[in-house]
Amino acid sequence: MRVLLADDEPLARDLLRHLLTEQPGVEVVGEAGDGREAGERIAALDPDVLIIDIEMPEMDGMAAAGLLHGRDRPAVIFATAHSDRALDAFDIDAADYLLKPIRRERLTEALNRARRRLEQVGDADVSGLEPPADDGIWVAVRQGQVRVPLSEVSHVTAARDHVYLHLDGRTWMHRITMARLEALATPHGLVRIHRSGMVRPSRVGAVVHSGKSMQVRLDNGACLPVGPAYRRLVRSWPA
Repeated sequence: MRVLLADDEPLARDLLRHLLTEQPGVEVVGEAGDGREAGERIAALDPDVLIIDIEMPEMDGMAAAGLLHGRDRPAVIFATAHSDRALDAFDIDAADYLLKPIRRERLTEALNRARRRLEQVGDADVSGLEPPADDGIWVAVRQGQVRVPLSEVSHVTAARDHVYLHLDGRTWMHRITMARLEALATPHGLVRIHRSGMVRPSRVGAVVHSGKSMQVRLDNGACLPVGPAYRRLVRSWPA
């Protein structure tokens, strides 16, 4: 796997290059000191993976990564000291988001995610089909980010500009609009039933009518209201 490093701090590049020498099958093919130079190196060297900082002169890493398009774009891993840009990073389809100082195990995990991303693209090239979408959504926590599999979420509730992703035994709060989450979660089996709620139909144990209101009761005991615009959809579910 051919890797390009982009960071305006030479020491940071040196440390990352050292960590990458411990990774089997990884070759550092080039380096860049800012986002604009990173774009030039990508065009010349055609790396498989770009590991890039965010805060850099000339053009920051987020802007540089946002200019990469097409099936030949490298998998992008951000390596940064800033934890508040993770949502922006995954909006432009980053493979991973590493917080400095970078730990060996997290770097290994990020490279494995990038490798899977490249394999999916390769499989799609052979079959003519689009690669399967990653079902993970990255949620900011105090220590960094946590990947929450959407395929394991039983239901979603929303409050203002945050949503709550409910898994059995754990709930994660994430800053995202319901419209954006709906676009991400619908391919993974979650269905919107209210302006502030989504459920996984296979987890619904009962549909409860009370006067003009309707609720769904999940197998974990959670109850969610059904909005008027979604009642016909819910009535169509098998009893």
